[in-house]
Amino acid sequence: MDAEDILKDLEKPEDVLEKRKEKIRKWLKNPYNALFTAILILAFIIRLIVFIKTLNQPLWWDEGEYASGALHWAIGAPSALDPIRELVAPFIWSLFYRIYPREFLWRLLQLVISFGLVIATYFCGKELFNKKIGLIASFFIACNSLLLFYTGRLLTYIWAPLFMTLIILFFYKGYVKKQGTKYIIYSILLFSFGFMAYWTVFLVVPIIFGFLLVTDKFKFIKDKALWISSIIGAIPLIIYFIISKVKTGIIHPRLSQVASFAQQHTFKSPFIYIKNFPHLFGWWWILFFIFGLFAIFELFIFFDLIIKGRANKIQKSKIFVFLWFLFVLGFFSIIHSLRAAPYWETFLFPLFPAFGIILALGFVTLSNICSKSINKKFIFIISLILILIAGGFQISKAQKIVDNGLTSFGEIAIAGEWLKQNSAPSDIVFCASHPQLTYHSQRKVMYFTNKEEDLMKKIKEENGKYFVLSPYDSPPSWVFTWPEKYPDLFIPVHAIPFRDNPQQAMVVIYEIQNENIINNSSV
Repeated sequence: MDAEDILKDLEKPEDVLEKRKEKIRKWLKNPYNALFTAILILAFIIRLIVFIKTLNQPLWWDEGEYASGALHWAIGAPSALDPIRELVAPFIWSLFYRIYPREFLWRLLQLVISFGLVIATYFCGKELFNKKIGLIASFFIACNSLLLFYTGRLLTYIWAPLFMTLIILFFYKGYVKKQGTKYIIYSILLFSFGFMAYWTVFLVVPIIFGFLLVTDKFKFIKDKALWISSIIGAIPLIIYFIISKVKTGIIHPRLSQVASFAQQHTFKSPFIYIKNFPHLFGWWWILFFIFGLFAIFELFIFFDLIIKGRANKIQKSKIFVFLWFLFVLGFFSIIHSLRAAPYWETFLFPLFPAFGIILALGFVTLSNICSKSINKKFIFIISLILILIAGGFQISKAQKIVDNGLTSFGEIAIAGEWLKQNSAPSDIVFCASHPQLTYHSQRKVMYFTNKEEDLMKKIKEENGKYFVLSPYDSPPSWVFTWPEKYPDLFIPVHAIPFRDNPQQAMVVIYEIQNENIINNSSV
């Protein structure tokens, strides 16, 4: 074949473009694909709005820890990162900061992770059941107000459900559907990195183990592919454990913290998370979720067959998603009742995709029951309206809570910028909001001590330069009396007014007169 023949075989760019357009048109002719595309467009637009709104919002305490850790690795700034915090997010952010020294790429990554969760939930629902289940579940995730709110926060809470969903998706494809050992390897690798990113991902282990026990008894122990995949996938996690053990003395500081709290032997109600379901999900979705539980509880009718290993695909899928929901809810309910952890709504994020799949089961079950006596097109229209109403309520709620949080801790961010411009890099600052102020000021910030004499001693030892007072983060009440009690020791140099009352100072920065502290024997 000569050069002329080769050129004849080459397609013109416009022909290639037309063929690709035709593939897209053909793909969109499928109503499920068209609806999935519409959900993705909606999910992206909502998240883009959140991204734009929150691009420059001040940071919270936890955000300040992660962000200051990222700056420490990127430019050597002081860090307020607690040793119990996972290091994956600040490490990635430090790399991004070297590319673009702002929060833009950090927040863009949050958008991508949140959007990826919508996609992962669709495919997980589709693999476990069908496209209809995947669509409804992904729409629930796309519109959930709390997930949208935390899309705009520099925190790793939304990382956990993404890793959890992908782990379960790939494990199901590889082990249950036998589509290739590579999916099991992907699953375990994702677990390794997910657990390093946020500790709640570890709950996928009892979920999968419980599923294997119920459906396969102990047959999985003889599965060579599972063992080989586990060894390969666990290598990054083993390396992480070794490093953590060398640096901190324990293989995972976060889990050890939970275990230590659990030894307090005092109990609280274990039902706080269930009581807060209306806040977490909304009543519309809870109604469909209840019908989904009825659809799952039919498993108990066939329990004897399931135990004998004769469960069909749908039954296995129901077992998997129910254990997913039950283990996450049960774990956090128990550790809260043991006072091993406070109530925090974001802890339940890993079960949100399971909740979405279960409510989708309920919705489809209810629709199927109604369609036996009512026209199917009418049922479809009513179903679509109900789903849109439920999603609309959540989007509206998300807008309110995002807007309400846009300026919180804003005065601390302003104080930090002032300190960065008006202090030396070596200056030591004392403030209750030390992680946020550490990040915004790029100065070493120390927290107040519990006793007055200890704080004064600490200021002397550290040669503290600035003393920042604000009501944020509950400082000891006695620190507010210090400027009046010791007017020659703390000189006000800058004040940031309260956003709703410009006449009232919200944050006051004092310059510490170290010479006077040293010479004053009464302090």
